[in-house]
Amino acid sequence: MKSSFLRDLLLFWLTFLFLGGVIFYPTLYYYSPRILIIFLLLLGAGVATWLVVQTRQGQKLPHIGLGWVWLIGLVAALLSTLLSPNPRVGLERTLWLGAAVFILYLLLAIIYLDDDVQPILDGALWVSGIVALSATTETAAWYSSWRDAVGSTQIAPMYPYRFASFLGHANVYMGFMNLWAPIAVSSLVKAKTRLRRVLLLVWLVLYALSIPFSSSRGGWVGMVIWIGVLVILWSTTQPWFSSVWRWVKQKWFFSIIAAVILLGIAVVVYVALSKSVTTHPTHGSSLFGSRGDFILIALRAWQMSPWGGMGPGRFAFGWLEQGYSIPPGWWPVHAHNLWTQSLAEYGPLGFLALCALLISGGCKLYSAWKSTPADHKLVIAAAIAGSCAWLVQSLVDDFSGSPHLLISLAIFAASCLTWVSVKIRSGKWSIGWLLVPLVLLVGYSSWSLWSSIPSHLAAKAGEEGYWAEAAAGFEESLAFDPQLPSYSFHAGFARAMLWWESRDEHDLALARQYLLNGIQLESGLVETAFRKKEDGYALWWANLAVLDFQAGDVAQAEEHIRLAIAIAPDEATFYLNLGWMMEELGRDDEAVLAYQKVLDLKPSYASHPFWKGSAIREEIRQSVPEMMAAPTYKYLKQAEQALRQGDIIGAQRALAFSGLAGEPVIARQVMQARVAQARGEEMAALLEVRDTLSRRQLDATSVILMDPIYYRMNLLMNLVPGYARLDAEHGQYQLMERLHTLQVQQGNCAEAARTWEIWHESMSGGFLAELPPAPACP
Repeated sequence: MKSSFLRDLLLFWLTFLFLGGVIFYPTLYYYSPRILIIFLLLLGAGVATWLVVQTRQGQKLPHIGLGWVWLIGLVAALLSTLLSPNPRVGLERTLWLGAAVFILYLLLAIIYLDDDVQPILDGALWVSGIVALSATTETAAWYSSWRDAVGSTQIAPMYPYRFASFLGHANVYMGFMNLWAPIAVSSLVKAKTRLRRVLLLVWLVLYALSIPFSSSRGGWVGMVIWIGVLVILWSTTQPWFSSVWRWVKQKWFFSIIAAVILLGIAVVVYVALSKSVTTHPTHGSSLFGSRGDFILIALRAWQMSPWGGMGPGRFAFGWLEQGYSIPPGWWPVHAHNLWTQSLAEYGPLGFLALCALLISGGCKLYSAWKSTPADHKLVIAAAIAGSCAWLVQSLVDDFSGSPHLLISLAIFAASCLTWVSVKIRSGKWSIGWLLVPLVLLVGYSSWSLWSSIPSHLAAKAGEEGYWAEAAAGFEESLAFDPQLPSYSFHAGFARAMLWWESRDEHDLALARQYLLNGIQLESGLVETAFRKKEDGYALWWANLAVLDFQAGDVAQAEEHIRLAIAIAPDEATFYLNLGWMMEELGRDDEAVLAYQKVLDLKPSYASHPFWKGSAIREEIRQSVPEMMAAPTYKYLKQAEQALRQGDIIGAQRALAFSGLAGEPVIARQVMQARVAQARGEEMAALLEVRDTLSRRQLDATSVILMDPIYYRMNLLMNLVPGYARLDAEHGQYQLMERLHTLQVQQGNCAEAARTWEIWHESMSGGFLAELPPAPACP
């Protein structure tokens, strides 16, 4: 079949829309999951029609000699999934891996009919170019806002901004872009029109501009690898290479010295970058940084289930099982290393399948390089360079949970195989067999999206405070998909919020039931000879304990809060809730021990008004030194000094640095309100402080939400009503008094009542205590 304009245009747009759809999935899902379902069904129907037509014409599946690799991988995935405490949790991860293999064969079948795959590459390059544009635009917008905040273009932040881009993380961005950058270079060299050359140059310029602001150590190393490999392979095709190589062999001593010098220069450059550009606080200062801890944890987690692994997508829970106290620590959801990730989640068979795939793929690329004619060698060199970049970055990152990168790898691999001099040969199996995985993938994805629609609407209702609708929506999704813990957890949170408003005991009972069900689903219901039952996530147990206590089930409440402490003994709020429970029960000695532990872990909590609520609390608070109870922060102190001197611009600059330094949000907002007050524009800033206090259920602990594990739109909360949480006193309560006074003076009684409620509820620490009556509002 000869290439035609219509065929090229169709391939371009199919690649562009599919890869773009995978990348922009979160945005599309947020606005309308129904559109995604329609798009998926139409795409599936189109592919199915094409497969049926080709089957009738007798087309066979292309044979690439990887059948045995896929078989090992399939067995590993099935074994790992069956032995997982909850197979449902990792189903998306396994299906995306299968989808990548399916897309590889589908593309190979298309390519088998026509060798021209440039439209496919062009579609992918356009998508990646848009991603690069998003990164540079985001960076430029941030620096523009920084300039506005500090009032000068001469004042630089203490470290470069780190973008997220459409891919959500700079490491993923660099893995994605490093894969396509060599292809962009080879396409530029082969470009025949001026417009094409200009567009590819723009692509490379956007990529180059974004690199420093990725702050991705692994991505930078990958970039160096692809450039080095591409230059070396390209050099071997040049006439002068033989002469240079003969000189190197003859002057081997000087060659070694030159290599050492070049290596030394590379190390110096890397160290210089590490001290200047890689100072972003999201990671350490070296290439591996904390990655060594992740790798060790992955190995230890694998030892818990050495035959089949811990289960697809369950590294985060394996991390918890190793005794890490989370909260308050950071919770990684993957091992930041492809090899240990595969071993931990899929066991030895999964690790073997990965190694076999990489070795076999490497051999095929090498064969392609050796046998491809000279006019196509640059493309194969680009393929090898991109593969090497991805492989090296996979030492410090894991992209097996990034669908857009998996799909990119499939497009990349299928396209690269077309330039081998030995054509892909037809296999024995009919192409119609691809209908089986197509139906499974489209069917499961459509069902999963359809079942998530009620929860999607429920999350939006929760954002607006419509808790009855939110609870009903999550319960409907749970009925569709009863094995997914996410729906159960958030149904419990929504019911708890509804109970807080209604005080209906039925809502409280349902909230407890859903939380317990979610914990059981997440941790596994049955202990087997192959896999022990997990303890579960500590924060869920603590939430359940609070609801147990509110329901009057004291024994269960104490059991659950102490279980949370046993799992995560460094989280201060667990001891705070235990102390309050013990104080309410009159067990003062136990309350004192728990409260003392709170202040041992978080001395800054001593400045909170909660400690003035009883004699035993006051006595414990007095044991904390004043300096520890009221810590000062470098940039906020500078803002304070500037404000005292009447230097409002200086105070605003110090606040900008305070935000970059990660100083407490509420403290920064209090200072911002004081700056706004000095300008005579305080109302908006006061309302911002109030909003932060009202959202304390979201950020009372330092743990991330569960979205990266379950890939669902959920309520933006992780604490139930009545869960005790404190902050250091930075003046926020005085500001609430000021806001309330202003609202009463303005006659805005509804807003004044809301301010009073938030003000006194936060002063109590979040307990469901009876609030003092608000003063009269005219």
